[in-house]
Amino acid sequence: MCILVLHGTHIRNRASVAVPGVDWLVLARLAACGFAFVIGIILIPKNVSWGFGAKAVILYVLAAWISIVNTPYPMLVGGYACLLLGVSTLTIALVYHARDIAQLEKIEKVWFFTVAIFVVKDAVTALICTQASPFPGHSRLGMGVTHATELSLFSVLIFWMSFGMKSRRYRMILWPFRVFLIFVIIAAKSRIPILGFAMGGFCYFLLSTRDYLKRGVVISCAGCLVVFLLLALTLGQTWASGMSNYMKRGQDTKELTSFTGRTFIWRHVLKESRRSPLVGRGFSVSRLTMGDIRDADWEWEPPHCHNEMLEVFFNTGLFGLVPFIAMLLYSLTWILHSARLQSIFTRSLALHAMFLVVMLFVSAMFEVRLSGKISPVQPLFFFYLMMLDRRGYFRKLQRQLNKEDIPRVKGLARSKEQVFPAQILFNPS
Repeated sequence: MCILVLHGTHIRNRASVAVPGVDWLVLARLAACGFAFVIGIILIPKNVSWGFGAKAVILYVLAAWISIVNTPYPMLVGGYACLLLGVSTLTIALVYHARDIAQLEKIEKVWFFTVAIFVVKDAVTALICTQASPFPGHSRLGMGVTHATELSLFSVLIFWMSFGMKSRRYRMILWPFRVFLIFVIIAAKSRIPILGFAMGGFCYFLLSTRDYLKRGVVISCAGCLVVFLLLALTLGQTWASGMSNYMKRGQDTKELTSFTGRTFIWRHVLKESRRSPLVGRGFSVSRLTMGDIRDADWEWEPPHCHNEMLEVFFNTGLFGLVPFIAMLLYSLTWILHSARLQSIFTRSLALHAMFLVVMLFVSAMFEVRLSGKISPVQPLFFFYLMMLDRRGYFRKLQRQLNKEDIPRVKGLARSKEQVFPAQILFNPS
């Protein structure tokens, strides 16, 4: 919880492209992640059998440390590598230490409630402390307090994860909370999280059932909705034009065709990456090492490469890119084998993991979520990745529980048959 709060919510303002100095927040983050590393080492079981996901994460962390070799900011890169080491070690240990599904669900709930609280806190702070209103106009909720894109991303994740809550005591609170999250998503005006919201929701409803008829209904409804929106735009409907203007955010054709300047960043980063293709220019310091981008007339400097793969390649080189791609491909298991994983773990855990993977793949082309500075997204991604390593253990546990239940069910059936033979005959269940 300390790591999530210290790295995920707004605490103090600082220029994103400035070289950070040591202050109380930096020391608190280092202390929390250092403590997490120690706890992780203690919790990791002895004689552990490392899975593919854990090996890929370890190699990626090692690449972050190796990137110190060729960076002008060795102390800064070392600090960011320490944070990544602490977060990854603790997450691996928590999942590998878990002995049943209830412990995994408890870890997920800690993430959910912690992030939900500071999403509310940051959104309310933005509404109170910023003068520009997000409605109407081109201002965005969260700018000036925290970043609108990050606030929108957390809101989307929390929205879909809230549908896995089984406790009845949360139901009266969850629906008003979901309405609030929809307001935050709309007011933040971030296109990538909105696209991820739509794509993730589509996959959520599609993979939540094994009935092919229901899947066909979901696909048909989604297709009809897309066609309806395109027809409305073609016919010049007022409400459709309003939606189009909302997504444009006042930007002209040149800005939209260059993905708001991202194409200039990509070309520049590819050219600069040739200087150190093996070890990169330093983990999580691309904003300081990519240099001046003179192809576009901007008044701001990009805080990162605005592309997940380019960010990894520029920061950690091929040593980091190979294990990072391996992690992403491994995480696709949640989508490709969703039905099987729902039977091994639980329906909610599998669907939440699937939705996160969809969100990350949607945003990988335009944003940096996993390869940049530590945020609440990395621990959640590592959490679901480590769960894939433990499929064999939980599959055996499920089979063992099923074998223990069979004699008990048979005994219960015999006792009922002696007392109510007619009920058993006409009610086989």
